[in-house]
Amino acid sequence: MRMLLLSVMALIVSFALLLAGNSLQFVVLGLRADLEGFSLPTIGWISAAYFAGFGLGALLAPRVVWIAGHIRTFAAFGSIVSGIALAHALIVDPYAWALMRFVTGFCFAGLYIVVESWLNARADNRYRGRLLSLYGSAAFVGYIVGPIISGLAPASGFDLFVIASIMFSFALVPITLTRASAPVVEEPTKANS
Repeated sequence: MRMLLLSVMALIVSFALLLAGNSLQFVVLGLRADLEGFSLPTIGWISAAYFAGFGLGALLAPRVVWIAGHIRTFAAFGSIVSGIALAHALIVDPYAWALMRFVTGFCFAGLYIVVESWLNARADNRYRGRLLSLYGSAAFVGYIVGPIISGLAPASGFDLFVIASIMFSFALVPITLTRASAPVVEEPTKANS
């Protein structure tokens, strides 16, 4: 179990950082949208765009993993969400935010696919439950950290968007520098694609 944990610790730490940045962004966008005078329905469809993107990402991102591999897909999607976090502070427009949330959702679906397929490929049946419980605990910690960080600066500025972007960017470091090999990706079959 110790060797298994060492082989996936970078992945789990990276994902926890991504989720902390994502939960921070969820909080900040809601607060900032209200400060900008967006109506409640507008805030609702901006939020819903994330989940629409997530749904599409769940369907299409496995193909990206197959083409680019786990580490490159993780780095690409993580980089995209880092840039988008900053773009929210630059472009304060509900339509632009909805599009950005859609793309962020798509990327996060891909990130979940990378992490969970990597963990499942590493663990055999004896340790899979323990490994997934560690992953789940790290995910919860990540989601808890974001709202706590949201109190560090006012939502009216750009600081919290920058902090989210920093978290996304730093999350890429452990996984892109890991010495552990990523799982081999088999070509999707007609039933899986």
